[in-house]
Amino acid sequence: MGSLRILVGCKRVIDYAVKIRVKPDKRGVITEGVKHSLNPFDEIAVEEAVRLKEKKLAAEIVAVSVGPQSCQETLRTALAMGADRAIHVDVDDKTYETLQPIHAIVVDYIRPSIFGSVVAKLMVAYVYMLSIAALAGLFYFNYTDVGLGVAIRMAAKI
Repeated sequence: MGSLRILVGCKRVIDYAVKIRVKPDKRGVITEGVKHSLNPFDEIAVEEAVRLKEKKLAAEIVAVSVGPQSCQETLRTALAMGADRAIHVDVDDKTYETLQPIHAIVVDYIRPSIFGSVVAKLMVAYVYMLSIAALAGLFYFNYTDVGLGVAIRMAAKI
């Protein structure tokens, strides 16, 4: 079995099938009472990580999400898809508005795990302003600027 440990960022987003409504003040979208789900691109990343594990190229899949308690639903989806464990970095609404505290929190949660090779992808959406590429940069991982498929093939060869 490979020793590759894969960290997959899982963002909770408004479901793609929901019609988006803009707030009356035009400063965002209405999220209350709206169905949310795992970002479809993150879902693809989890699926690809599971394929790698099935081929014995990866040892562990860890899903991570930064945000309020509602992000746990997203992590449960990743676990149901085949992730081995999940890390929820619980932050309140005010904390994730600035990037620096998020960096510190995520580093404290994940760095102790010492991920060897990590597949990082650029996300269409940001994990509360923290892209997976930025997260990978915090840990000095290489290949943060390539697409998911290429990164997986490169990481599997490491």
